[in-house]
Amino acid sequence: VGANPLTGNLAISLAPATNLQFVSASPTTIFLAGSGGATQSQLIFKVVNATGGALQGVDVRLSLVNTSTDVSLDTLGSQVAVVKTTDLAGQVTVPVFSGAVPSPVQVKAVLVANNSIETTSSILTVASGRAAQSRSSAALSVFSIEGFDIDGRTSVVTMSLGDRQGNPVPDGTVVNFVTEGGVMIPATCVTAGGNSQCNVSVRAQNPRPANGIVTVLAYVQGEEDFVDANFNNKYDVGESFTDLGNAYRDDNDSGTYDAGEFTVPRSGSSTCTGGLAGRANTCDGLWGAADVRAVAKVIFASSAVSITTTAASATAIDLSIADLNGNSPATGSSIAGAFVRGSTTCSVESVVPAVVTNTLTKITSRVNLKTCVSGDVIRVTVTSPTGVGSVLTVTVP
Repeated sequence: VGANPLTGNLAISLAPATNLQFVSASPTTIFLAGSGGATQSQLIFKVVNATGGALQGVDVRLSLVNTSTDVSLDTLGSQVAVVKTTDLAGQVTVPVFSGAVPSPVQVKAVLVANNSIETTSSILTVASGRAAQSRSSAALSVFSIEGFDIDGRTSVVTMSLGDRQGNPVPDGTVVNFVTEGGVMIPATCVTAGGNSQCNVSVRAQNPRPANGIVTVLAYVQGEEDFVDANFNNKYDVGESFTDLGNAYRDDNDSGTYDAGEFTVPRSGSSTCTGGLAGRANTCDGLWGAADVRAVAKVIFASSAVSITTTAASATAIDLSIADLNGNSPATGSSIAGAFVRGSTTCSVESVVPAVVTNTLTKITSRVNLKTCVSGDVIRVTVTSPTGVGSVLTVTVP
């Protein structure tokens, strides 16, 4: 009691690190080098104490769990472990770069001062590359639209893409469409949501080909197919590949480019055979980027149709039904049969099919009869989606 006060300095240690957390990968999907998509992701780890507080100034060693996937850590081309020091938020950030092989990627983080405290990243994937010709196709929602006589009927055109390993192409891949007849709404579409597809619509209007068959060409920047002889998932000089000539729209279905048909202008004059692969003698003799292409045919069908009898008996009438250009009637047209006159017992039992399904060519349909006899008269009516009816009257032989 009464002693003079004493002062001194106490060294207060930080609460020790007790946990290492994986925070995030942004983005969670990166794409193969040269694919056109994002090829780098930022991974974040955090060091905390027992109360969850962030710890600054702590050294963390970061390393790839699997170094056989051609992925780089921190510096492009490097797979060497690195040490980073946590910032004010207790975090360290390390970039990961994709290579040539699609695969999941994991990075291991370990405290330098205490190797028993560690964690491993999750959710990061090297997913895909550029679109490959062998993995791409175009499809129509409706094969035959009632568009030869009226405007406005549509069919959805979907372009489905994939890289050479069957993985989705990067979001943001742009597909272009051109058409021989009608108009594309819109002229391009963009892949999104990771599903490696996008779509537009073809709408009936002028011009209309005289035969009613409209060619739609879809094309997108991708790469030529090749045979990966040494299994390193990238092209090496000497490996065989498919040399693609300039994409073109084969409006007259001749199988070769003809003057006046739309073509995608690219350089190249090397010998090649043509066909869907491209215009003859427009290849460049080198593997690399190319316009991946797909073709879809849609019918602009006439509203009225031609109905002819191919066989008839007391039990059934077989019909051939085509639009006025010899193509499929409009998809969704109804086919009905009705007894007109004759014996009192005759009736139409069924029509198979009773609706025109998706097809490009003329169809066959059967009107099944019940207790009919020679001389009974049956009326067959085909009604287009907009209500235009075509009628054939058949007398049972």
